[in-house]
Amino acid sequence: MDRTDVAERTARLIIELEDLLDETLNKSGELVAFLPSARKEAGLSAVFGQQVFERAGNVIGHLMDARRAVVDTHNGCEAVRRKLRITMTPSDVIKPTAEHVGLEVINGDKVA
Repeated sequence: MDRTDVAERTARLIIELEDLLDETLNKSGELVAFLPSARKEAGLSAVFGQQVFERAGNVIGHLMDARRAVVDTHNGCEAVRRKLRITMTPSDVIKPTAEHVGLEVINGDKVA
């Protein structure tokens, strides 16, 4: 594997990790947003389960820390790539998907 191949693979892995963290943050946000409704629908006191609310909020904080670290890693790898004068285009790294070109994926992986 030459340096360009290594750079492309590294970039793909970083982008995939950033996307996964974003998806996880979105799902965590959904959970945190749902918890007050779940508590109320279950007929529980606001005091009951407070630790659960706090832990769920902490998850988001930890995920933000992880995302920041991945972005720092991304920037560091980019600096190394520039220092080594490795040239890449976005098409070398990102395989276009339906979402990248503004299409929506619906049931059965069909594109609309």
